[in-house]
Amino acid sequence: MTEVTAPPLGVDDALAYLARRLGVGLRQPELYATALRHRSAASEQQAVSNERLEYLGDAVVGLAVASHLFRTLPEAQEGVLSRRKGYLVSEAALSQAALRLGLDRCVQLSAVEAASGGRARPSILCDVFEALVGALYLDWGARVAAAAVRRALGPVIDVTDMGLPDFKTRLQERMQASGGNLPQYTTVQVTGPDHQREFSVEVHLHGELAGFGVGKSKKSAEQAAAEAALASFADREKRDDDGR
Repeated sequence: MTEVTAPPLGVDDALAYLARRLGVGLRQPELYATALRHRSAASEQQAVSNERLEYLGDAVVGLAVASHLFRTLPEAQEGVLSRRKGYLVSEAALSQAALRLGLDRCVQLSAVEAASGGRARPSILCDVFEALVGALYLDWGARVAAAAVRRALGPVIDVTDMGLPDFKTRLQERMQASGGNLPQYTTVQVTGPDHQREFSVEVHLHGELAGFGVGKSKKSAEQAAAEAALASFADREKRDDDGR
């Protein structure tokens, strides 16, 4: 499994990092510290875990996504809106949003959980993203929290095909348009019992690692890796634009 490339952050450094990434002051830092505390760390520290904030954030994320889709897809029928929302609030989409924010560095885990690959586990990343949104809602209100959700889902929230985005196809088309080689997918690890497999996949472009994904099937893991590669392109292009 691919390791986290940047070192994990302690609580104080994680809060400072998040304030920069989110572009808002953390007026109630204890809220955000709780949002970052996985139950494994909470058990070690005899502290409150992020599970209650996750519960709240789940509802805030759902409302933010539903409201955005309702406004931006005025011709879409209820079934289309439901399918789009279902994807955007899924573990796969939210765990990738968490990675884009760098929450894999910020989440506070027990030593055992961290050693077992918890920083790359989609369920943990999804939960900490929702907990962070819950903290933003309590600290700043619905508007700021919803804006953070939209920014974090930026690469996928406004796709125009109104179906589930096929990230592998989009990545392949991008590479073909630029004259590059086709993406190469490699399954680097398979864990779990037969009835609950978890696949870890890397995608390489021009021989270099471009994205990493985890899923309950090889296909879903490849989609997650392709999404990560596309998000990396989007981040790089934004930095280039900002530097002009």
